[in-house]
Amino acid sequence: MPYSSMNDQIESTPPQETPKKMNLVLRIWRGIATVFRFLRVSVANILLVAVIVVIFVFLFSGPAIKVERNSVLVFAPNQSLVEKRPNINPWFELLLGSTVADVTDVHEVVATLRHAAKNPRILALEIRPDSLAGASLVHLDLIGEALKIFSESGKPIYAYSDEYSQSAYLLSSFADAVYMNELGTLSFSGLAFESMYYKTILDKLDITVNTFRSGDYKSAVEPFVLDAMSDIVRESYRPIVDQLWGATKELIERNRELSSSTVAQFTESFSDLLGPSRKKLGDLAKEHGFVDELITSNTLSAKVGEEFELDRRNKSLARISTEDYFHTIKDRRDFRIASETSSDGASLTKQRGTIAVITVEGVIFGWSGDDSSQLVDSTGAVEHLQHAIKEKVDAVVLRVNSPGGSVLASEAIRLQIEAVRKQDIPVVVSMSNTAASGGYWISANADRILASDSTITGSIGVFSMIPTFEELLQRYGVNTDGVYSSDGHFRVDQTSGLTETEAKMLQASVDDAYDKFLEVVSNGRSMARDDVDLVARGRIWTGLQALEHGLVDSLGNYDDALKVAANLAGLKSYVVERYGFVRRPPFMNLLARASNWAPRISPESQRFVKHARNAWLEIKDHLAIQPRTVYALCEFCPDFKNTD
Repeated sequence: MPYSSMNDQIESTPPQETPKKMNLVLRIWRGIATVFRFLRVSVANILLVAVIVVIFVFLFSGPAIKVERNSVLVFAPNQSLVEKRPNINPWFELLLGSTVADVTDVHEVVATLRHAAKNPRILALEIRPDSLAGASLVHLDLIGEALKIFSESGKPIYAYSDEYSQSAYLLSSFADAVYMNELGTLSFSGLAFESMYYKTILDKLDITVNTFRSGDYKSAVEPFVLDAMSDIVRESYRPIVDQLWGATKELIERNRELSSSTVAQFTESFSDLLGPSRKKLGDLAKEHGFVDELITSNTLSAKVGEEFELDRRNKSLARISTEDYFHTIKDRRDFRIASETSSDGASLTKQRGTIAVITVEGVIFGWSGDDSSQLVDSTGAVEHLQHAIKEKVDAVVLRVNSPGGSVLASEAIRLQIEAVRKQDIPVVVSMSNTAASGGYWISANADRILASDSTITGSIGVFSMIPTFEELLQRYGVNTDGVYSSDGHFRVDQTSGLTETEAKMLQASVDDAYDKFLEVVSNGRSMARDDVDLVARGRIWTGLQALEHGLVDSLGNYDDALKVAANLAGLKSYVVERYGFVRRPPFMNLLARASNWAPRISPESQRFVKHARNAWLEIKDHLAIQPRTVYALCEFCPDFKNTD
């Protein structure tokens, strides 16, 4: 064959690689098409499910919420009373159930009661405290003041429960009349502080817990190094338990107009009262003045109808929950009038202004933000304080209900408070149930600090804790070894234990943090450092004790703090703006109402779940302690409340 013909044949033959490339491109496009088709179908299915859910909700939720004539407002609090609802994604709330955050916002309740007191459609209030699992005296006092306003409007308050726990009865004692089923029970558990101690089991497991603390009273580490409460901590807790239990008894006796020893006699001689008389618990509760009448729930409803003569007028009694009522309030602005003069007698200069309320609730932790140099606190307080500066509010009330947490996160909040004050915006701290350790750290530099007499505060001390497992691993033949850059390395390896140098460095970091804590309090409270040290050392105080030691300026509640802030800002009137307030979307309100037909677990199962949950939370809190992190945390301070 001629060369030219052969060459032409070679050139006319297509390359063998082209089909392979074409196949690869086709496979890629087919893959992309498959992904897009999957996404399209998935989105369509999600939208279809959403539409079905919305239609389902509208079909079963009934008409829109409104306050009918001749209505009784029903206050049935959830398990816990809180300063602010947790910011939970509504879709998670939808998927996991409407009671994911089984809490009641006390400020929503107060706003509802005050509004309902002036609403002619509301005839009375009914308290149903069956689900309440625990409540602090601070929150009960706050709600109690609103209940007094409701009662002073001429509208009666009734309370009913088949079984009254201590916290449930405390709330119910504010009612004009307390009712109970004749087969029901009323029990006062008193106040107790206890903790689980793990030293023995940790020793058996060959787990070493290395603890570092500054402050002899700093009890957070004790459960891991002792088998029982230390004498020094027990000594500090005893007067607190006595004060709070005394305040609890006094509140019940004052509300029910009983003699000063009624509660004590009832609790101390309870078994004797039951023995010889063989009386029912309900009869004993009525004899001692705790209950007005033993009736059923249906009888109470009929009784209320008769009292307002609804049957005679052929009208029925409507009922609406406090949560539903709150969502019917169109104008939720909290507008208040201040006095004409400030507390020091000076004239107020500004006609109207805004006071921002920023809530710090729960344990304070921190993590790195988008900018690695920025520390984000878990409460969102730093962001809210920055927003207050941007909005040029007239004053800030920092509502603290926290046992503290990370030193770094607490310091970040404190520095932002300083930034607010540098803008000539006064900052007033209002302490709720707990404002201890890191909770006090962030409060110390405020212009004024107010606490309730039963607030738990102080705990000026820090600690760090690192468990190591070298003995446990060695028992099973696991050892750690290697080559290191120097003998002075600082690695904190939990598998090989701590060296003497590492232990000294960790204790030094804790001591440095404690010195900083003393400095913060000394500067903020204008106290000598040695005087601060005398009331510090990790010891906790009630608000009443803290006032005696100069750690707070005065005793007062949330409303008192607003008045002080208004005076400092020179305001004649002001609007209260709660930062971080969670407004539930309308469709979530419909879902909450539609869930009323859903099956509910029995009270016995609820109690079991509650105790199991509390045990898990205690274990989880201990596991959450991060190695090498220095904490200003009063881990057990929130336990000082009425629990059942």
